[in-house]
Amino acid sequence: MKNGMESNVTMRSVLCAGALALLGAHAFAQNPNASQATRIYNRIAGVPPSAAVLAQMMATDPVSAALIATNDPAFYNNTIRNLATPWTNRDQTVFAPLNDYTATVVGMVRDNVPFNTLLSADLLYVADSASGAPAYSRRTTTCIRRWTTTTST
Repeated sequence: MKNGMESNVTMRSVLCAGALALLGAHAFAQNPNASQATRIYNRIAGVPPSAAVLAQMMATDPVSAALIATNDPAFYNNTIRNLATPWTNRDQTVFAPLNDYTATVVGMVRDNVPFNTLLSADLLYVADSASGAPAYSRRTTTCIRRWTTTTST
């Protein structure tokens, strides 16, 4: 345990658990029907499921159905990005351009890295140059590291 939190708790599992909590206790008793599976998928991925994915979700339990929804690229491009982007700008808007912090959060969720290491782990995800995101700046990171070192002593 680190700082009283389990090290294997990830944002992905928290999002899935939250989505399932919205469905209520009845959802755990049986496989989701078409309406429930569609609602799970829409809330997690932010887009409607294809017919094949919907059929796959209806054939399994609600937790597995929620995990299926996290396989859609829209889960990372919409849900996780919109979750993390307000943390990175003064206006707390989701409309800010993609930056290294948001890319790191998306990458950590995708790679199942424990989320409680977000601010302490020595890792960095950088957006692909084709995304149009601002280039990664070592100068900004160096200033942040100096400030952190200065304030922690």
